[in-house]
Amino acid sequence: MDDDPRAALEARLASLGPGDLPALAAAWKPAFSHELAAAHLVLAEHERGDLSHVLGPLLDRIPRIAALITEDELLTGAPLEEAQRALEVLEGAVVAVHAADLVPAERRESLQRPWRAFLREAA
Repeated sequence: MDDDPRAALEARLASLGPGDLPALAAAWKPAFSHELAAAHLVLAEHERGDLSHVLGPLLDRIPRIAALITEDELLTGAPLEEAQRALEVLEGAVVAVHAADLVPAERRESLQRPWRAFLREAA
């Protein structure tokens, strides 16, 4: 049995679609953004800040995330905010799993909390 959490995360990410954006965004909390920003700084210090190898495939399946990444000026207001929040939840899950060696356990838990809330709601 494979205990690598990356495979389970990537399988779940592969199942996401546009209909998941509202639930992903709803799992986001303001304090979470601060935790994620701190984690991104740690990743950048270790030159591991590029998450596109994991999140890139979502761009083809979820146009609003793609529009956010490409800074499409047509994405504004509530749809923009929803996409931003959803992407942060996804980034938190990815950082917690793919950078487990750089992020302390308590911070990993904080980064995964919104993702886990989404998974509970989606179940």
